Amino acid sequence: DDAAVDGRCTLVGTQCLRDVPGHKTPNEMQIDVATHMLDAATRRALLFIASTGTGKTFTAATTAKTLLTQSGGGGGGPVAQHVVFVCKKANLRQMKSEIGDYVGSTLLASCYFVTPTRLKKRLRAPQTVLHNELPKDFHESKVAGKTLLVYDECHNIGISATQKAEVTEVAEVEGGAAQPSGKKKKPCPSNKTPSKSKTAAELTRERLFAYVQQCGRVLFLTATPVINEKEDILKLLHI
Repeated sequence: DDAAVDGRCTLVGTQCLRDVPGHKTPNEMQIDVATHMLDAATRRALLFIASTGTGKTFTAATTAKTLLTQSGGGGGGPVAQHVVFVCKKANLRQMKSEIGDYVGSTLLASCYFVTPTRLKKRLRAPQTVLHNELPKDFHESKVAGKTLLVYDECHNIGISATQKAEVTEVAEVEGGAAQPSGKKKKPCPSNKTPSKSKTAAELTRERLFAYVQQCGRVLFLTATPVINEKEDILKLLHI
């Protein structure tokens, strides 16, 4: 259990992941993902791509238990004090049940489960967070910095217009000029200036991206990182 992973991270405390009477045991891949996230300097975030039915939820459970109970090597207690799981409503109850079965009731008290819509709504109005819905002051850097954010089906997270332009620019450098859309921009009337005000959706996305970047650890889960075009995966990596 103490073998090095990539020469930079050690499988510390994995015995606590294996010995869970009455429950399934993490496989080596799931343990590798969990221990990978312990390195604060180089492994703050991970995009985990796996087919449906291969254990993404249990991978999240393994990672949550590891970060809630293990230090990152520098001392100072566990890496994470809170885990925020973001999952669509249809799967939320099942995810909470699977996570709770594995981590136990004590650690489950440090886990929070919200839908993407709910998280975005709370980011717009953090003062309206309900009791036990999210950690207190979850959006502040001092709290977010000790939070593991697990975002299921992250390919649906969305991206702002500014970030999309940046991603397109990267894609053009990597794969040649982008194909023209065929649509012509309408000229702006001479007596009007283009509006620079941001829509509510754009502001919400910006708050979401800012929150993701504040979190101490981020685990993105998806089976379909590329939905429409190859640049989709660049969008996720950009976030």
